[in-house]
Amino acid sequence: KDPPGEMRLGEHPDVEYRWAAIRGDREYRITGRRGDEAYLSFTAHAGVRGSGFQQRFDGHLNHHDIPTDDHGRFEIHVSARPPGDATTAWLRISPDVNEIYARAYYVDRANDHHATYEIRALDEHPTSRPGGEEVAERLRQMAMAVRDVTAAMPQPLTDANTMGEVWTLDAQSPSRMWTAIDNVYARGVFRIEDQQALILEGT
Repeated sequence: KDPPGEMRLGEHPDVEYRWAAIRGDREYRITGRRGDEAYLSFTAHAGVRGSGFQQRFDGHLNHHDIPTDDHGRFEIHVSARPPGDATTAWLRISPDVNEIYARAYYVDRANDHHATYEIRALDEHPTSRPGGEEVAERLRQMAMAVRDVTAAMPQPLTDANTMGEVWTLDAQSPSRMWTAIDNVYARGVFRIEDQQALILEGT
């Protein structure tokens, strides 16, 4: 989640984003409770950690795939192998998975009841102090994330006040800056002068 007042990766006021780093050789459980959100999803990304262009879609679930009880509570098993209970929602992950993004879209974010959720590892994993090579690799990943984000945004003002074509994704395409596979996207930049207003029209 971006800090208040800082908007990166396309964040907008009607959406809450959450992120978690994960590993493909471990198992996790996401537990939560639905709110008034119009859309809720969990998308796993695999490939080169830190890269906005060298990752692919892994597992993905949205609110249509997640059963809830009478109180809106849900549970998702995150693992390479399916859970023993066939009624539990399963978010499949690959060996090179590295992160999960959660998205909740609201019609009236200020007044809607918000969804809540958390992720926990199910298996024991000893903690250890990272060595020099691991620290160096994390710094390389951080540098890659900064490079890719600043290459994609902000867009140049060469075609201001024009909205791009709507584009969709498929399971075989790169995940392109940590997108969600069931979303559609369009973006553009604007330039307005003092006393001008920006009007968006669509069908």
